[in-house]
Amino acid sequence: MTSTAKMITLNAQTLEGGGQILRNAIALAALTNQPLSIYSIRASRPGKKGLKASHLAAVQSLAEISNSVVEGAKLRSETLSFYPSAPMDIPPVKQEYNIKLDTPGSVFLVFQALYPYLLRVGALAGIEGPIRVNITGGTNVTFSPSFDYVQQVLVPNLKTLGFPGLSVEIQKRGWMTGPVELGTVRCLIDPLPSTTKPDGSVDCRFPRIDLNKYRRGTITKVDITVLAPDDEVSWPTTQPSKDDKLTTRKFIEQETITALQNNLKHLPPHIINLGNTQSPIPINIHTSERSYDQTHIYILLVGYTTTGFRIGHDFLLADAKDPRPKKKKQDKDSHQHALVRNLIESCVANFENELWNQAYDQYDWFERRHQPCVDEYMRDQLVIFEALGRLYPSGDDENAEEEESLEDERYWSLHTKTARWVCKEFGLKLNR
Repeated sequence: MTSTAKMITLNAQTLEGGGQILRNAIALAALTNQPLSIYSIRASRPGKKGLKASHLAAVQSLAEISNSVVEGAKLRSETLSFYPSAPMDIPPVKQEYNIKLDTPGSVFLVFQALYPYLLRVGALAGIEGPIRVNITGGTNVTFSPSFDYVQQVLVPNLKTLGFPGLSVEIQKRGWMTGPVELGTVRCLIDPLPSTTKPDGSVDCRFPRIDLNKYRRGTITKVDITVLAPDDEVSWPTTQPSKDDKLTTRKFIEQETITALQNNLKHLPPHIINLGNTQSPIPINIHTSERSYDQTHIYILLVGYTTTGFRIGHDFLLADAKDPRPKKKKQDKDSHQHALVRNLIESCVANFENELWNQAYDQYDWFERRHQPCVDEYMRDQLVIFEALGRLYPSGDDENAEEEESLEDERYWSLHTKTARWVCKEFGLKLNR
Protein backbone atom coordinates (compact mmCIF):
# COMPACT_ATOMS: atom_id res chain seq x y z
CA MET A 1 0.00 0.00 0.00
CA THR A 2 1.34 3.47 -0.91
CA SER A 3 0.43 7.00 0.03
CA THR A 4 -2.54 8.70 -1.64
CA ALA A 5 -1.28 12.20 -0.83
CA LYS A 6 -0.78 14.76 -3.58
CA MET A 7 2.44 14.24 -5.51
CA ILE A 8 5.29 16.72 -5.06
CA THR A 9 6.90 17.58 -8.41
CA LEU A 10 10.40 19.11 -8.48
CA ASN A 11 12.52 20.52 -11.28
CA ALA A 12 15.99 19.27 -10.36
CA GLN A 13 17.66 22.11 -12.29
CA THR A 14 16.43 24.65 -9.73
CA LEU A 15 19.13 26.75 -8.01
CA GLU A 16 22.20 24.53 -7.36
CA GLY A 17 20.73 21.83 -9.59
CA GLY A 18 22.79 18.93 -8.23
CA GLY A 19 22.26 15.71 -6.35
CA GLN A 20 21.40 17.47 -3.08
CA ILE A 21 17.88 18.11 -4.36
CA LEU A 22 17.41 14.39 -4.88
CA ARG A 23 18.81 13.33 -1.49
CA ASN A 24 16.77 15.83 0.52
CA ALA A 25 13.63 15.18 -1.52
CA ILE A 26 13.55 11.39 -1.15
CA ALA A 27 14.29 11.68 2.59
CA LEU A 28 11.39 14.10 3.02
CA ALA A 29 9.11 11.99 0.83
CA ALA A 30 9.75 8.94 3.02
CA LEU A 31 9.27 10.91 6.25
CA THR A 32 6.15 12.84 5.22
CA ASN A 33 4.57 10.03 3.16
CA GLN A 34 4.22 12.31 0.14
CA PRO A 35 4.86 10.79 -3.32
CA LEU A 36 7.59 12.54 -5.28
CA SER A 37 8.37 13.13 -8.94
CA ILE A 38 11.69 14.68 -9.99
CA TYR A 39 12.67 15.60 -13.53
CA SER A 40 15.78 17.07 -15.22
CA ILE A 41 18.07 15.41 -12.68
CA ARG A 42 21.54 16.93 -13.12
CA ALA A 43 20.43 17.98 -16.60
CA SER A 44 22.52 21.17 -16.53
CA ARG A 45 25.69 19.40 -15.35
CA PRO A 46 28.63 19.14 -17.78
CA GLY A 47 29.39 15.63 -18.96
CA LYS A 48 27.11 12.74 -18.12
CA LYS A 49 23.63 13.73 -16.91
CA GLY A 50 21.17 12.04 -14.61
CA LEU A 51 21.68 9.68 -11.69
CA LYS A 52 25.24 8.75 -10.71
CA ALA A 53 26.09 5.56 -8.85
CA SER A 54 25.97 7.26 -5.43
CA HIS A 55 22.55 8.81 -6.20
CA LEU A 56 21.22 5.44 -7.34
CA ALA A 57 22.55 3.72 -4.21
CA ALA A 58 20.86 6.33 -2.01
CA VAL A 59 17.51 5.97 -3.78
CA GLN A 60 17.51 2.17 -3.85
CA SER A 61 18.68 1.85 -0.24
CA LEU A 62 16.09 4.27 1.13
CA ALA A 63 13.34 2.65 -0.96
CA GLU A 64 14.24 -0.76 0.43
CA ILE A 65 14.49 0.42 4.03
CA SER A 66 11.22 2.40 3.86
CA ASN A 67 9.31 -0.13 1.75
CA SER A 68 8.77 2.49 -0.94
CA VAL A 69 8.21 2.00 -4.67
CA VAL A 70 10.54 3.69 -7.16
CA GLU A 71 10.28 4.26 -10.89
CA GLY A 72 13.22 5.44 -13.00
CA ALA A 73 15.92 4.20 -10.61
CA LYS A 74 18.62 3.42 -13.13
CA LEU A 75 22.01 4.87 -13.98
CA ARG A 76 21.84 8.17 -15.95
CA SER A 77 18.08 8.45 -15.55
CA GLU A 78 16.97 12.11 -15.51
CA THR A 79 13.53 11.39 -14.06
CA LEU A 80 12.51 9.58 -10.91
CA SER A 81 9.27 8.85 -9.06
CA PHE A 82 9.28 7.82 -5.40
CA TYR A 83 6.14 6.42 -3.76
CA PRO A 84 6.52 6.04 0.02
CA SER A 85 4.59 3.50 2.04
CA ALA A 86 1.40 4.60 3.78
CA PRO A 87 1.78 6.12 7.29
CA MET A 88 0.50 2.95 8.98
CA ASP A 89 2.74 0.65 6.94
CA ILE A 90 6.07 1.30 8.68
CA PRO A 91 8.34 -1.56 7.62
CA PRO A 92 10.43 -3.59 10.08
CA VAL A 93 13.71 -1.88 10.91
CA LYS A 94 16.88 -3.94 10.89
CA GLN A 95 19.71 -3.53 13.36
CA GLU A 96 22.23 -3.51 10.51
CA TYR A 97 22.29 -2.55 6.83
CA ASN A 98 25.00 -3.18 4.22
CA ILE A 99 25.21 -0.91 1.17
CA LYS A 100 27.81 -1.36 -1.55
CA LEU A 101 28.66 0.94 -4.45
CA ASP A 102 30.51 -0.48 -7.42
CA THR A 103 32.43 2.79 -7.81
CA PRO A 104 34.17 5.10 -5.31
CA GLY A 105 31.14 7.39 -5.14
CA SER A 106 30.78 9.21 -1.84
CA VAL A 107 29.56 6.99 1.00
CA PHE A 108 28.44 10.04 2.97
CA LEU A 109 26.18 11.35 0.23
CA VAL A 110 24.36 8.03 0.55
CA PHE A 111 24.37 8.47 4.33
CA GLN A 112 22.78 11.93 4.00
CA ALA A 113 19.69 10.44 2.36
CA LEU A 114 19.27 7.64 4.92
CA TYR A 115 20.12 9.36 8.20
CA PRO A 116 16.96 11.48 8.78
CA TYR A 117 14.66 8.54 8.02
CA LEU A 118 16.53 6.05 10.23
CA LEU A 119 16.56 8.53 13.13
CA ARG A 120 12.77 8.61 13.24
CA VAL A 121 11.73 5.17 12.03
CA GLY A 122 14.23 3.55 14.38
CA ALA A 123 12.47 5.24 17.29
CA LEU A 124 9.00 4.32 16.02
CA ALA A 125 10.11 0.69 15.68
CA GLY A 126 11.51 0.62 19.21
CA ILE A 127 15.07 -0.19 18.13
CA GLU A 128 17.40 -0.43 21.12
CA GLY A 129 21.01 0.51 20.65
CA PRO A 130 22.50 1.98 17.48
CA ILE A 131 21.46 1.06 13.94
CA ARG A 132 24.59 -0.03 12.07
CA VAL A 133 24.91 1.12 8.47
CA ASN A 134 27.95 -0.17 6.58
CA ILE A 135 28.61 1.63 3.28
CA THR A 136 31.27 0.70 0.74
CA GLY A 137 32.40 3.33 -1.77
CA GLY A 138 34.54 6.47 -1.60
CA THR A 139 35.58 8.04 1.72
CA ASN A 140 37.66 10.91 0.26
CA VAL A 141 35.86 12.18 -2.82
CA THR A 142 35.73 15.61 -4.48
CA PHE A 143 32.70 17.81 -3.76
CA SER A 144 31.53 15.46 -0.99
CA PRO A 145 31.87 15.20 2.79
CA SER A 146 34.95 13.16 3.66
CA PHE A 147 35.12 10.64 6.48
CA ASP A 148 37.40 13.01 8.40
CA TYR A 149 35.04 15.98 8.04
CA VAL A 150 32.05 13.90 9.15
CA GLN A 151 33.92 12.47 12.13
CA GLN A 152 35.54 15.71 13.32
CA VAL A 153 32.95 18.34 12.34
CA LEU A 154 29.48 17.01 11.50
CA VAL A 155 29.16 14.49 14.34
CA PRO A 156 30.29 16.89 17.13
CA ASN A 157 28.09 19.69 15.76
CA LEU A 158 25.01 17.47 15.72
CA LYS A 159 25.75 16.52 19.33
CA THR A 160 25.98 20.22 20.28
CA LEU A 161 22.56 20.77 18.66
CA GLY A 162 20.98 18.01 20.75
CA PHE A 163 20.89 15.06 18.36
CA PRO A 164 21.14 11.49 19.67
CA GLY A 165 24.41 9.60 19.48
CA LEU A 166 26.09 9.20 16.11
CA SER A 167 29.55 7.82 15.41
CA VAL A 168 31.43 6.86 12.27
CA GLU A 169 34.23 4.33 11.95
CA ILE A 170 36.51 3.78 9.00
CA GLN A 171 37.50 0.28 7.99
CA LYS A 172 39.27 1.19 4.76
CA ARG A 173 39.70 4.41 2.80
CA GLY A 174 38.30 4.74 -0.69
CA TRP A 175 39.78 7.18 -3.24
CA MET A 176 38.43 8.27 -6.60
CA THR A 177 41.78 9.46 -8.01
CA GLY A 178 44.88 7.54 -9.03
CA PRO A 179 44.56 3.83 -8.28
CA VAL A 180 40.81 3.66 -7.67
CA GLU A 181 40.07 2.05 -4.32
CA LEU A 182 36.78 1.25 -2.60
CA GLY A 183 36.61 1.94 1.11
CA THR A 184 34.14 1.08 3.83
CA VAL A 185 32.71 3.03 6.76
CA ARG A 186 30.36 2.01 9.54
CA CYS A 187 27.81 4.54 10.81
CA LEU A 188 26.30 3.89 14.25
CA ILE A 189 22.98 5.76 14.51
CA ASP A 190 21.08 6.08 17.78
CA PRO A 191 17.35 6.67 17.04
CA LEU A 192 15.51 9.72 18.34
CA PRO A 193 14.24 9.53 21.92
CA SER A 194 10.62 8.43 22.10
CA THR A 195 7.65 8.26 24.47
CA THR A 196 4.53 6.10 24.48
CA LYS A 197 1.20 7.90 24.30
CA PRO A 198 -1.87 6.79 26.32
CA ASP A 199 -3.27 5.09 23.20
CA GLY A 200 -0.12 2.98 22.91
CA SER A 201 1.34 4.78 19.89
CA VAL A 202 4.93 6.01 19.87
CA ASP A 203 5.77 9.71 19.79
CA CYS A 204 9.19 10.99 18.76
CA ARG A 205 10.41 14.35 17.49
CA PHE A 206 13.49 15.79 15.90
CA PRO A 207 15.33 18.40 18.01
CA ARG A 208 13.92 21.87 17.50
CA ILE A 209 16.75 23.82 15.85
CA ASP A 210 16.71 27.59 15.68
CA LEU A 211 20.11 28.64 14.42
CA ASN A 212 19.30 32.27 15.18
CA LYS A 213 19.88 31.41 18.84
CA TYR A 214 23.40 30.12 18.33
CA ARG A 215 26.57 32.14 17.92
CA ARG A 216 29.85 30.91 16.52
CA GLY A 217 32.00 32.30 19.30
CA THR A 218 35.79 32.69 19.24
CA ILE A 219 38.19 30.13 17.82
CA THR A 220 40.20 28.51 20.61
CA LYS A 221 42.34 26.02 18.68
CA VAL A 222 42.82 24.49 15.23
CA ASP A 223 43.37 20.83 14.39
CA ILE A 224 45.03 19.64 11.18
CA THR A 225 44.47 16.31 9.44
CA VAL A 226 46.92 15.25 6.73
CA LEU A 227 46.67 12.19 4.50
CA ALA A 228 49.70 11.90 2.21
CA PRO A 229 52.40 9.48 1.06
CA ASP A 230 55.80 9.17 2.72
CA ASP A 231 57.75 9.55 -0.50
CA GLU A 232 60.99 11.41 0.15
CA VAL A 233 61.14 14.89 -1.42
CA SER A 234 63.69 17.71 -1.64
CA TRP A 235 61.26 20.60 -1.87
CA PRO A 236 62.17 24.05 -0.47
CA THR A 237 60.47 24.80 2.85
CA THR A 238 59.69 27.96 4.79
CA GLN A 239 61.51 26.56 7.80
CA PRO A 240 64.28 23.99 8.28
CA SER A 241 63.00 20.44 8.44
CA LYS A 242 63.13 18.83 11.88
CA ASP A 243 63.60 15.42 10.29
CA ASP A 244 66.57 13.95 8.47
CA LYS A 245 64.23 12.84 5.71
CA LEU A 246 61.58 15.22 4.37
CA THR A 247 58.53 13.40 3.00
CA THR A 248 55.43 14.69 1.26
CA ARG A 249 53.43 14.15 4.46
CA LYS A 250 55.95 15.95 6.70
CA PHE A 251 56.20 18.79 4.18
CA ILE A 252 52.42 19.30 4.26
CA GLU A 253 52.30 19.18 8.07
CA GLN A 254 55.07 21.77 8.51
CA GLU A 255 53.94 24.12 5.76
CA THR A 256 50.29 24.02 6.84
CA ILE A 257 51.21 24.91 10.43
CA THR A 258 53.39 27.79 9.21
CA ALA A 259 50.69 29.09 6.84
CA LEU A 260 48.06 28.98 9.60
CA GLN A 261 50.33 30.82 12.03
CA ASN A 262 50.97 33.55 9.45
CA ASN A 263 47.36 33.94 8.28
CA LEU A 264 45.38 33.62 11.51
CA LYS A 265 47.36 36.16 13.52
CA HIS A 266 45.82 38.93 11.40
CA LEU A 267 42.24 38.08 12.37
CA PRO A 268 40.38 40.36 14.82
CA PRO A 269 40.05 39.35 18.51
CA HIS A 270 36.31 38.59 18.28
CA ILE A 271 37.19 35.87 15.77
CA ILE A 272 40.35 34.46 17.30
CA ASN A 273 42.41 34.90 20.49
CA LEU A 274 45.40 37.11 19.70
CA GLY A 275 47.12 36.75 23.07
CA ASN A 276 50.36 35.52 21.47
CA THR A 277 51.28 37.13 18.17
CA GLN A 278 53.65 34.29 17.26
CA SER A 279 51.01 31.60 17.65
CA PRO A 280 47.68 33.12 18.74
CA ILE A 281 46.04 29.75 19.38
CA PRO A 282 47.17 26.13 19.65
CA ILE A 283 47.62 24.52 16.23
CA ASN A 284 47.92 20.75 16.44
CA ILE A 285 48.16 17.74 14.16
CA HIS A 286 44.98 15.76 14.87
CA THR A 287 45.53 12.99 12.31
CA SER A 288 48.60 12.24 10.22
CA GLU A 289 48.07 9.16 8.09
CA ARG A 290 50.20 7.66 5.37
CA SER A 291 48.63 7.11 1.97
CA TYR A 292 50.22 5.11 -0.82
CA ASP A 293 49.85 7.16 -3.97
CA GLN A 294 50.86 10.70 -4.90
CA THR A 295 47.28 11.50 -5.90
CA HIS A 296 45.92 10.41 -2.49
CA ILE A 297 46.55 13.66 -0.62
CA TYR A 298 44.03 15.41 1.63
CA ILE A 299 44.01 18.23 4.23
CA LEU A 300 41.31 19.10 6.77
CA LEU A 301 41.40 22.14 9.07
CA VAL A 302 39.04 22.24 12.06
CA GLY A 303 38.54 25.26 14.32
CA TYR A 304 37.06 24.77 17.80
CA THR A 305 34.80 27.55 19.09
CA THR A 306 33.90 28.84 22.54
CA THR A 307 30.24 27.99 21.90
CA GLY A 308 30.95 24.30 21.28
CA PHE A 309 30.81 24.21 17.48
CA ARG A 310 33.50 23.14 15.04
CA ILE A 311 34.32 24.98 11.82
CA GLY A 312 35.87 22.87 9.09
CA HIS A 313 37.37 23.25 5.66
CA ASP A 314 39.08 20.54 3.62
CA PHE A 315 40.80 20.10 0.28
CA LEU A 316 41.82 17.18 -1.94
CA LEU A 317 44.82 17.26 -4.23
CA ALA A 318 42.41 16.51 -7.08
CA ASP A 319 41.01 20.03 -6.58
CA ALA A 320 44.42 21.76 -6.63
CA LYS A 321 45.81 23.47 -9.71
CA ASP A 322 49.38 24.06 -10.80
CA PRO A 323 49.62 27.89 -10.77
CA ARG A 324 52.50 27.97 -13.25
CA PRO A 325 52.05 28.30 -17.02
CA LYS A 326 51.85 24.96 -18.79
CA LYS A 327 55.00 23.81 -20.54
CA LYS A 328 55.46 21.08 -23.11
CA LYS A 329 58.06 19.41 -20.93
CA GLN A 330 57.48 19.78 -17.21
CA ASP A 331 59.45 18.12 -14.47
CA LYS A 332 57.14 15.69 -12.65
CA ASP A 333 58.55 16.44 -9.19
CA SER A 334 58.33 20.19 -9.77
CA HIS A 335 54.71 19.82 -10.93
CA GLN A 336 53.81 17.77 -7.83
CA HIS A 337 55.46 20.37 -5.58
CA ALA A 338 53.44 23.17 -7.19
CA LEU A 339 50.22 21.19 -6.77
CA VAL A 340 50.89 20.43 -3.11
CA ARG A 341 51.90 24.03 -2.40
CA ASN A 342 48.68 25.24 -4.05
CA LEU A 343 46.71 22.70 -2.02
CA ILE A 344 48.09 24.06 1.26
CA GLU A 345 47.68 27.72 0.34
CA SER A 346 44.13 27.27 -0.97
CA CYS A 347 42.99 25.26 2.05
CA VAL A 348 44.40 27.76 4.56
CA ALA A 349 43.09 30.79 2.65
CA ASN A 350 39.60 29.33 2.34
CA PHE A 351 39.61 28.36 6.02
CA GLU A 352 40.60 31.92 6.95
CA ASN A 353 37.78 33.29 4.78
CA GLU A 354 35.35 30.86 6.44
CA LEU A 355 36.34 32.26 9.84
CA TRP A 356 36.10 35.92 8.86
CA ASN A 357 34.68 37.80 5.91
CA GLN A 358 35.67 41.39 6.54
CA ALA A 359 33.00 42.99 4.33
CA TYR A 360 30.21 40.96 5.89
CA ASP A 361 31.53 41.36 9.42
CA GLN A 362 31.44 45.15 9.37
CA TYR A 363 27.92 45.15 7.94
CA ASP A 364 26.74 42.50 10.37
CA TRP A 365 27.74 44.62 13.37
CA PHE A 366 25.67 47.54 12.13
CA GLU A 367 22.68 45.41 11.16
CA ARG A 368 22.88 43.24 14.30
CA ARG A 369 23.13 40.09 12.23
CA HIS A 370 25.56 37.26 12.81
CA GLN A 371 27.29 34.67 10.67
CA PRO A 372 26.05 31.09 11.05
CA CYS A 373 27.38 29.12 14.00
CA VAL A 374 28.69 26.44 11.60
CA ASP A 375 30.71 26.50 8.39
CA GLU A 376 29.29 26.76 4.88
CA TYR A 377 29.43 23.00 4.25
CA MET A 378 27.67 22.16 7.50
CA ARG A 379 25.04 24.88 7.14
CA ASP A 380 23.28 23.37 4.13
CA GLN A 381 23.19 19.93 5.80
CA LEU A 382 21.22 21.38 8.74
CA VAL A 383 18.36 22.82 6.67
CA ILE A 384 16.41 19.56 6.47
CA PHE A 385 16.66 19.16 10.25
CA GLU A 386 15.47 22.72 10.84
CA ALA A 387 12.34 21.81 8.87
CA LEU A 388 11.88 18.38 10.48
CA GLY A 389 12.18 19.93 13.94
CA ARG A 390 9.04 21.92 13.13
CA LEU A 391 7.21 19.05 11.42
CA TYR A 392 6.11 17.31 14.62
CA PRO A 393 5.49 20.27 16.98
CA SER A 394 4.18 20.09 20.51
CA GLY A 395 1.22 22.24 21.52
CA ASP A 396 3.52 24.88 22.97
CA ASP A 397 5.58 24.99 19.76
CA GLU A 398 2.50 25.60 17.62
CA ASN A 399 1.51 28.65 19.65
CA ALA A 400 5.01 30.07 20.12
CA GLU A 401 5.81 33.40 18.53
CA GLU A 402 8.46 33.46 15.83
CA GLU A 403 11.71 35.04 16.90
CA GLU A 404 13.34 37.75 14.86
CA SER A 405 15.82 36.11 12.53
CA LEU A 406 19.36 37.33 13.10
CA GLU A 407 21.38 34.89 11.01
CA ASP A 408 22.85 36.70 8.01
CA GLU A 409 21.64 34.94 4.88
CA ARG A 410 24.49 36.38 2.81
CA TYR A 411 26.63 33.60 4.29
CA TRP A 412 24.27 30.99 2.86
CA SER A 413 25.64 29.00 -0.03
CA LEU A 414 23.60 28.04 -3.08
CA HIS A 415 23.35 24.56 -1.54
CA THR A 416 21.71 26.06 1.57
CA LYS A 417 19.22 28.03 -0.51
CA THR A 418 18.47 24.92 -2.57
CA ALA A 419 17.83 22.81 0.53
CA ARG A 420 15.44 25.48 1.84
CA TRP A 421 13.59 25.49 -1.48
CA VAL A 422 13.10 21.71 -1.37
CA CYS A 423 11.74 21.86 2.19
CA LYS A 424 9.29 24.59 1.26
CA GLU A 425 8.10 22.60 -1.78
CA PHE A 426 7.11 19.88 0.69
CA GLY A 427 5.12 22.44 2.66
CA LEU A 428 7.55 22.48 5.60
CA LYS A 429 8.15 25.57 7.67
CA LEU A 430 11.49 27.27 8.17
CA ASN A 431 12.59 30.38 10.03
CA ARG A 432 12.15 33.55 7.94
